[in-house]
Amino acid sequence: MSPARAIAITGLDVVAWPGHGVDAVWSALAAGRRPQGPAATVVEPWLRHAVPAELESQAKFLNGASQLAAHAVATAVLAARLADADLPDDRKGFFAAQVDPTVIDFAAYRAAMADATDGFTRPPDLEQLNAASVRKMNPFYLLETLNNNAFSLVSAWHGLRGANTSVSGWRTPGLTIVGAAARVVARREASAAVVYGAGRNGGPVVAMELTRLRLLPDGVVGGDAAAALVLEALDDATARGASPIALVCGSATGSAGRGTLAAAVRATAQAACAEAGVELAAIGTVHGDVAATLEAVDAGARGRRLRPALGEAGPGSDVADLV
Repeated sequence: MSPARAIAITGLDVVAWPGHGVDAVWSALAAGRRPQGPAATVVEPWLRHAVPAELESQAKFLNGASQLAAHAVATAVLAARLADADLPDDRKGFFAAQVDPTVIDFAAYRAAMADATDGFTRPPDLEQLNAASVRKMNPFYLLETLNNNAFSLVSAWHGLRGANTSVSGWRTPGLTIVGAAARVVARREASAAVVYGAGRNGGPVVAMELTRLRLLPDGVVGGDAAAALVLEALDDATARGASPIALVCGSATGSAGRGTLAAAVRATAQAACAEAGVELAAIGTVHGDVAATLEAVDAGARGRRLRPALGEAGPGSDVADLV
Protein backbone atom coordinates (compact mmCIF):
# COMPACT_ATOMS: atom_id res chain seq x y z
CA MET A 1 0.00 0.00 0.00
CA SER A 2 1.33 3.44 -0.84
CA PRO A 3 2.50 5.84 1.90
CA ALA A 4 -0.43 8.11 1.06
CA ARG A 5 -2.74 5.32 2.15
CA ALA A 6 -0.73 4.12 5.11
CA ILE A 7 -3.10 2.60 7.63
CA ALA A 8 -3.10 3.88 11.20
CA ILE A 9 -4.19 2.03 14.32
CA THR A 10 -6.09 4.65 16.30
CA GLY A 11 -7.65 2.53 19.04
CA LEU A 12 -6.89 -0.77 20.72
CA ASP A 13 -7.72 -2.86 23.75
CA VAL A 14 -6.97 -6.22 25.32
CA VAL A 15 -9.19 -8.14 27.72
CA ALA A 16 -7.65 -11.20 29.38
CA TRP A 17 -7.42 -12.84 32.77
CA PRO A 18 -5.05 -10.21 34.29
CA GLY A 19 -7.60 -7.46 33.74
CA HIS A 20 -9.19 -5.09 31.28
CA GLY A 21 -6.97 -2.81 29.27
CA VAL A 22 -3.48 -2.85 27.84
CA ASP A 23 -1.90 -1.34 30.97
CA ALA A 24 -3.40 -3.92 33.32
CA VAL A 25 -2.46 -6.84 31.09
CA TRP A 26 1.05 -5.54 30.46
CA SER A 27 1.66 -4.95 34.19
CA ALA A 28 0.67 -8.53 34.93
CA LEU A 29 2.98 -9.83 32.23
CA ALA A 30 5.87 -7.69 33.43
CA ALA A 31 5.33 -8.99 36.96
CA GLY A 32 5.58 -12.57 35.71
CA ARG A 33 2.07 -13.56 36.71
CA ARG A 34 0.65 -16.68 35.10
CA PRO A 35 -2.89 -17.50 33.88
CA GLN A 36 -5.18 -17.71 36.89
CA GLY A 37 -8.57 -18.61 35.53
CA PRO A 38 -11.25 -17.64 33.03
CA ALA A 39 -11.60 -14.00 32.04
CA ALA A 40 -15.11 -14.13 30.63
CA THR A 41 -16.90 -14.21 33.99
CA VAL A 42 -15.49 -10.85 35.09
CA VAL A 43 -16.83 -9.20 31.92
CA GLU A 44 -20.47 -10.11 32.54
CA PRO A 45 -21.27 -7.33 35.07
CA TRP A 46 -19.73 -4.70 32.79
CA LEU A 47 -21.66 -6.01 29.80
CA ARG A 48 -24.99 -5.85 31.61
CA HIS A 49 -24.51 -2.14 32.32
CA ALA A 50 -22.77 -1.11 29.10
CA VAL A 51 -24.85 -2.67 26.35
CA PRO A 52 -27.63 -0.42 24.96
CA ALA A 53 -31.08 -1.29 26.24
CA GLU A 54 -32.38 -2.16 22.79
CA LEU A 55 -29.67 -4.81 22.44
CA GLU A 56 -30.06 -6.47 25.84
CA SER A 57 -31.92 -9.44 24.38
CA GLN A 58 -29.05 -10.13 21.98
CA ALA A 59 -26.45 -9.81 24.73
CA LYS A 60 -28.06 -12.66 26.66
CA PHE A 61 -26.89 -15.17 24.04
CA LEU A 62 -23.21 -14.26 24.00
CA ASN A 63 -20.74 -17.00 24.82
CA GLY A 64 -17.66 -16.22 26.90
CA ALA A 65 -15.42 -15.33 23.97
CA SER A 66 -18.15 -13.07 22.58
CA GLN A 67 -18.41 -11.23 25.90
CA LEU A 68 -14.67 -10.61 25.86
CA ALA A 69 -14.92 -9.41 22.26
CA ALA A 70 -17.75 -7.00 23.01
CA HIS A 71 -15.72 -5.44 25.81
CA ALA A 72 -12.53 -5.12 23.77
CA VAL A 73 -14.31 -3.57 20.79
CA ALA A 74 -16.25 -1.06 22.91
CA THR A 75 -13.05 0.16 24.58
CA ALA A 76 -11.06 0.31 21.33
CA VAL A 77 -13.82 2.24 19.55
CA LEU A 78 -14.00 4.67 22.45
CA ALA A 79 -10.22 5.13 22.49
CA ALA A 80 -10.21 5.86 18.76
CA ARG A 81 -13.07 8.36 19.15
CA LEU A 82 -14.61 6.66 16.13
CA ALA A 83 -18.03 8.12 16.90
CA ASP A 84 -16.53 11.62 16.53
CA ALA A 85 -15.46 10.79 12.98
CA ASP A 86 -19.14 11.02 11.95
CA LEU A 87 -18.76 8.29 9.33
CA PRO A 88 -21.78 6.69 7.65
CA ASP A 89 -22.39 3.20 9.00
CA ASP A 90 -21.75 1.67 5.58
CA ARG A 91 -18.24 3.17 5.58
CA LYS A 92 -17.25 1.45 8.82
CA GLY A 93 -15.99 -2.09 8.23
CA PHE A 94 -16.00 -4.93 10.70
CA PHE A 95 -13.72 -7.97 10.79
CA ALA A 96 -14.01 -10.68 13.44
CA ALA A 97 -12.13 -13.88 14.28
CA GLN A 98 -13.26 -16.07 17.14
CA VAL A 99 -13.14 -19.53 18.65
CA ASP A 100 -14.94 -20.83 21.74
CA PRO A 101 -15.09 -24.62 22.15
CA THR A 102 -16.11 -24.51 25.82
CA VAL A 103 -19.46 -26.12 25.07
CA ILE A 104 -17.54 -29.37 25.53
CA ASP A 105 -17.06 -28.43 29.20
CA PHE A 106 -20.76 -29.30 29.60
CA ALA A 107 -21.21 -26.47 32.10
CA ALA A 108 -24.85 -26.11 31.05
CA TYR A 109 -25.54 -29.64 32.31
CA ARG A 110 -23.89 -29.30 35.71
CA ALA A 111 -26.92 -28.29 37.80
CA ALA A 112 -29.05 -31.05 36.28
CA MET A 113 -26.29 -33.62 36.77
CA ALA A 114 -25.87 -32.58 40.40
CA ASP A 115 -29.57 -33.26 40.98
CA ALA A 116 -29.45 -36.64 39.26
CA THR A 117 -26.41 -37.79 41.25
CA ASP A 118 -27.29 -36.37 44.68
CA GLY A 119 -24.44 -33.94 44.48
CA PHE A 120 -22.14 -36.25 42.47
CA THR A 121 -22.23 -38.94 45.16
CA ARG A 122 -23.67 -41.72 42.99
CA PRO A 123 -24.18 -42.66 39.33
CA PRO A 124 -26.90 -40.60 37.64
CA ASP A 125 -30.51 -41.71 37.58
CA LEU A 126 -31.46 -41.20 33.94
CA GLU A 127 -35.13 -40.38 34.53
CA GLN A 128 -34.16 -37.90 37.23
CA LEU A 129 -31.52 -36.41 34.93
CA ASN A 130 -34.08 -35.92 32.18
CA ALA A 131 -36.51 -34.19 34.52
CA ALA A 132 -33.78 -32.00 36.05
CA SER A 133 -32.53 -31.01 32.60
CA VAL A 134 -35.96 -29.69 31.68
CA ARG A 135 -36.13 -27.68 34.91
CA LYS A 136 -32.59 -26.38 35.24
CA MET A 137 -31.13 -25.97 31.76
CA ASN A 138 -31.60 -22.83 29.70
CA PRO A 139 -33.47 -24.07 26.61
CA PHE A 140 -31.50 -21.61 24.49
CA TYR A 141 -28.06 -22.69 25.67
CA LEU A 142 -27.12 -23.93 22.21
CA LEU A 143 -27.46 -20.39 20.87
CA GLU A 144 -24.50 -19.45 23.07
CA THR A 145 -22.26 -21.59 20.88
CA LEU A 146 -22.75 -19.29 17.88
CA ASN A 147 -19.78 -16.97 17.37
CA ASN A 148 -21.83 -14.79 15.04
CA ASN A 149 -23.92 -13.63 18.01
CA ALA A 150 -21.02 -11.32 18.84
CA PHE A 151 -20.74 -10.19 15.23
CA SER A 152 -24.43 -9.25 15.19
CA LEU A 153 -24.38 -7.47 18.57
CA VAL A 154 -21.17 -5.52 18.03
CA SER A 155 -22.07 -4.41 14.52
CA ALA A 156 -25.47 -3.15 15.70
CA TRP A 157 -23.99 -1.52 18.81
CA HIS A 158 -21.34 0.51 16.98
CA GLY A 159 -23.00 0.92 13.60
CA LEU A 160 -20.51 -1.22 11.70
CA ARG A 161 -22.30 -1.99 8.45
CA GLY A 162 -19.57 -1.63 5.86
CA ALA A 163 -17.23 -4.23 4.37
CA ASN A 164 -17.06 -7.16 6.75
CA THR A 165 -16.26 -10.78 7.41
CA SER A 166 -16.39 -13.21 10.31
CA VAL A 167 -14.10 -16.23 10.56
CA SER A 168 -13.31 -18.92 13.06
CA GLY A 169 -10.18 -20.98 13.39
CA TRP A 170 -7.44 -22.16 15.64
CA ARG A 171 -4.07 -20.64 14.85
CA THR A 172 -3.80 -17.49 12.71
CA PRO A 173 -7.19 -16.05 11.69
CA GLY A 174 -6.74 -13.08 14.03
CA LEU A 175 -3.70 -11.81 12.16
CA THR A 176 -5.26 -12.68 8.81
CA ILE A 177 -8.25 -10.43 9.36
CA VAL A 178 -6.06 -7.53 10.52
CA GLY A 179 -4.37 -7.67 7.12
CA ALA A 180 -7.71 -8.02 5.34
CA ALA A 181 -9.16 -5.02 7.17
CA ALA A 182 -6.10 -2.90 6.36
CA ARG A 183 -6.45 -3.72 2.66
CA VAL A 184 -10.12 -2.81 2.64
CA VAL A 185 -9.31 0.61 4.10
CA ALA A 186 -6.32 1.07 1.76
CA ARG A 187 -8.55 0.34 -1.25
CA ARG A 188 -11.07 2.91 0.03
CA GLU A 189 -13.75 0.26 0.36
CA ALA A 190 -14.19 1.49 3.94
CA SER A 191 -13.15 4.65 5.74
CA ALA A 192 -12.39 2.76 8.95
CA ALA A 193 -12.50 -0.82 10.12
CA VAL A 194 -12.88 -2.44 13.52
CA VAL A 195 -11.07 -5.75 14.01
CA TYR A 196 -11.24 -8.19 16.89
CA GLY A 197 -9.84 -11.59 17.73
CA ALA A 198 -11.32 -13.55 20.63
CA GLY A 199 -10.93 -17.03 22.05
CA ARG A 200 -11.81 -19.00 25.13
CA ASN A 201 -9.87 -22.18 25.78
CA GLY A 202 -9.55 -22.04 29.54
CA GLY A 203 -12.25 -24.54 30.49
CA PRO A 204 -11.20 -27.82 32.17
CA VAL A 205 -12.41 -30.22 29.48
CA VAL A 206 -11.14 -27.95 26.69
CA ALA A 207 -7.73 -27.80 28.40
CA MET A 208 -7.66 -31.59 28.72
CA GLU A 209 -8.53 -32.03 25.04
CA LEU A 210 -5.95 -29.50 23.88
CA THR A 211 -3.30 -31.29 25.91
CA ARG A 212 -4.39 -34.73 24.71
CA LEU A 213 -4.29 -33.61 21.07
CA ARG A 214 -0.90 -31.94 21.64
CA LEU A 215 -2.13 -28.63 20.34
CA LEU A 216 -0.40 -26.63 23.09
CA PRO A 217 3.37 -26.04 23.16
CA ASP A 218 5.24 -26.92 26.34
CA GLY A 219 4.56 -24.43 29.10
CA VAL A 220 1.41 -23.03 27.49
CA VAL A 221 -2.08 -23.55 28.89
CA GLY A 222 -5.46 -22.75 27.39
CA GLY A 223 -6.55 -19.20 28.05
CA ASP A 224 -9.26 -16.59 27.55
CA ALA A 225 -8.48 -13.38 25.69
CA ALA A 226 -9.85 -10.84 23.25
CA ALA A 227 -8.19 -7.89 21.59
CA ALA A 228 -9.52 -5.23 19.25
CA LEU A 229 -8.08 -2.64 16.88
CA VAL A 230 -9.51 0.34 15.01
CA LEU A 231 -7.89 0.92 11.61
CA GLU A 232 -8.25 3.96 9.39
CA ALA A 233 -6.24 5.74 6.73
CA LEU A 234 -3.46 7.79 8.29
CA ASP A 235 -4.39 10.93 6.38
CA ASP A 236 -8.03 10.65 7.43
CA ALA A 237 -7.06 10.00 11.05
CA THR A 238 -4.75 13.00 11.29
CA ALA A 239 -7.30 15.21 9.52
CA ARG A 240 -9.83 14.56 12.25
CA GLY A 241 -7.29 14.95 15.05
CA ALA A 242 -6.98 11.29 16.01
CA SER A 243 -3.71 10.09 17.53
CA PRO A 244 -2.19 7.19 15.58
CA ILE A 245 -0.72 4.51 17.83
CA ALA A 246 0.98 2.47 15.11
CA LEU A 247 0.95 1.93 11.36
CA VAL A 248 0.15 -1.15 9.30
CA CYS A 249 2.67 -0.77 6.47
CA GLY A 250 2.45 -4.20 4.87
CA SER A 251 0.71 -7.54 5.23
CA ALA A 252 0.60 -10.93 3.56
CA THR A 253 -1.00 -14.32 4.11
CA GLY A 254 0.54 -17.66 3.20
CA SER A 255 0.14 -21.39 3.62
CA ALA A 256 2.67 -24.15 4.01
CA GLY A 257 0.83 -26.44 1.61
CA ARG A 258 3.16 -29.35 0.95
CA GLY A 259 6.23 -27.41 2.00
CA THR A 260 7.61 -26.61 5.44
CA LEU A 261 6.09 -24.13 7.85
CA ALA A 262 9.39 -22.26 8.04
CA ALA A 263 9.50 -21.82 4.26
CA ALA A 264 5.92 -20.54 4.25
CA VAL A 265 6.67 -18.10 7.06
CA ARG A 266 9.74 -16.79 5.26
CA ALA A 267 7.87 -16.28 1.97
CA THR A 268 4.95 -14.60 3.72
CA ALA A 269 7.23 -12.35 5.78
CA GLN A 270 9.19 -11.37 2.68
CA ALA A 271 5.97 -10.47 0.85
CA ALA A 272 4.78 -8.31 3.76
CA CYS A 273 8.17 -6.59 4.02
CA ALA A 274 8.26 -5.97 0.27
CA GLU A 275 4.89 -4.26 0.48
CA ALA A 276 6.14 -2.16 3.39
CA GLY A 277 9.37 -1.31 1.60
CA VAL A 278 11.72 -2.76 4.23
CA GLU A 279 14.18 -5.63 4.30
CA LEU A 280 13.29 -8.72 6.27
CA ALA A 281 16.66 -8.50 8.02
CA ALA A 282 15.67 -5.08 9.37
CA ILE A 283 12.72 -6.46 11.34
CA GLY A 284 13.54 -6.32 15.03
CA THR A 285 10.82 -8.45 16.62
CA VAL A 286 8.91 -11.46 15.38
CA HIS A 287 5.62 -12.47 16.97
CA GLY A 288 3.73 -15.73 16.72
CA ASP A 289 5.12 -19.25 16.29
CA VAL A 290 8.65 -18.39 17.37
CA ALA A 291 10.28 -21.71 16.44
CA ALA A 292 9.08 -21.42 12.85
CA THR A 293 9.60 -17.69 12.50
CA LEU A 294 13.13 -17.68 13.88
CA GLU A 295 14.06 -20.54 11.58
CA ALA A 296 12.51 -18.66 8.71
CA VAL A 297 14.14 -15.27 9.25
CA ASP A 298 17.46 -16.70 10.50
CA ALA A 299 19.44 -14.71 13.04
CA GLY A 300 18.78 -11.20 14.28
CA ALA A 301 15.04 -11.19 14.98
CA ARG A 302 13.93 -11.50 18.55
CA GLY A 303 11.07 -13.88 19.15
CA ARG A 304 8.31 -12.90 21.52
CA ARG A 305 5.58 -15.13 22.82
CA LEU A 306 2.84 -13.88 25.07
CA ARG A 307 0.98 -17.17 25.00
CA PRO A 308 2.88 -18.66 27.98
CA ALA A 309 1.75 -15.64 30.02
CA LEU A 310 -1.77 -15.11 28.65
CA GLY A 311 -2.59 -18.68 27.68
CA GLU A 312 -3.49 -19.91 24.20
CA ALA A 313 -6.69 -18.20 23.11
CA GLY A 314 -6.49 -18.77 19.36
CA PRO A 315 -7.50 -15.61 17.47
CA GLY A 316 -7.59 -13.75 20.78
CA SER A 317 -3.90 -14.49 21.28
CA ASP A 318 -3.15 -13.48 17.67
CA VAL A 319 -4.44 -9.94 18.07
CA ALA A 320 -3.31 -9.63 21.71
CA ASP A 321 0.24 -10.48 20.59
CA LEU A 322 0.01 -7.74 17.97
CA VAL A 323 -1.24 -5.19 20.51
